[in-house]
Amino acid sequence: MPLIEVKNRFLRDESKQAELEIFLSAQDCSQSESGIIDYGANINFIDVVRVHFSKEGKMKSIQCHAESADRLEQRIEDAIYTDHGKAVGRRVIFTNIGISEQFRLGDDFQIIPVPPDSPEIEYMMGDHPALLEFSYDKSPNNILDNHRSNERADELRVLISAFVFGGIKWINNHADKYWVIEKSETGKWTSQYRQELYTCDDWKLKDGIGFSVLSEIDEIPLMKPTSYFTQLGIIPGNKFHLPTTIGEYFRKYDSLSLQDREMALLSAHWLQKSSVVYSASASLSFSAIVYALESLIRNPARIGDCDTCGQAIYERSISESFRELIETHARDVPKKSMNDIYALRSKIAHGSGLIAHDQNVGFRFSDPLMKSRDLHHMAMHVCQVVFINWLMSRA
Repeated sequence: MPLIEVKNRFLRDESKQAELEIFLSAQDCSQSESGIIDYGANINFIDVVRVHFSKEGKMKSIQCHAESADRLEQRIEDAIYTDHGKAVGRRVIFTNIGISEQFRLGDDFQIIPVPPDSPEIEYMMGDHPALLEFSYDKSPNNILDNHRSNERADELRVLISAFVFGGIKWINNHADKYWVIEKSETGKWTSQYRQELYTCDDWKLKDGIGFSVLSEIDEIPLMKPTSYFTQLGIIPGNKFHLPTTIGEYFRKYDSLSLQDREMALLSAHWLQKSSVVYSASASLSFSAIVYALESLIRNPARIGDCDTCGQAIYERSISESFRELIETHARDVPKKSMNDIYALRSKIAHGSGLIAHDQNVGFRFSDPLMKSRDLHHMAMHVCQVVFINWLMSRA
């Protein structure tokens, strides 16, 4: 039975490719040859959808049997392209400073404290829990609806982390387990293997969209960006603040082209991961900061090939583009500091050394340790400033 081409009917919007893949993947699938996947191959032969992928992973051809084309198109239309209104998702986030107030950005998202009597830490610094609530486009397809909720949560979390002093963390949905120490009823300390997770009750009162309503709680205080992003650390009595311009950042992000949005998300991903991995490896954390900066560099134009070795030659090197990026979006950074950041990045990336913090044995202070700590702190600050200024400079 011949197959007909249906790409223009099934994939009307290239940005919806991931959702179409998820929709089709609910069926069994098989790969007949490289670049070709048959969805539904082992369920019902008449509903087979054959997709040809390009080397870059884009769907270049979608085929199915004529008898099932109309029915599948209708199901795809309802699941992916039809407006079914908004739903509100919730995720737990963790901040370095406890959150006792609330912030809401229109009908897009809000950051609120966990309800009273929820588990909280007793220390000034640590992983203080809070709730992130956000709206997303509903789908009657449960798998797609869950995907949209997770995708929007991930997008907001990395962006908020890039805009917030100290960043934010969250627990990935991987059911990771760790050895922990617990004190038994007899007072004896024992080791237990426990799953990482945080749970708490929900706020009861909701508005018409589905956001929690906290009528008796103040707004999160706002701070001018010039003061907010030059904070040196957390001191006793600090309250959680947000920059006064955070709404502008999100409005600018929403106006970006698809390519710029992908660059912004990639950079924000690495910026957030830098904080997460610091306790495991300061060198890896430092590299992630540089990856975040390099994610904002467009690939330079190819101008030819080397006559000797045939290697491609570009109009400028990555190191030149790196320095140009910082000079453009963080003009106050001294050239020596810029060069020190890239030199350390190259040393780590090429396997010729580590940041001094990773080589420290025992408790001590030394000139290399203090310099590496200061360089790491400065690189993180520069990266956040460059990211925000790059974002706001987009057309």
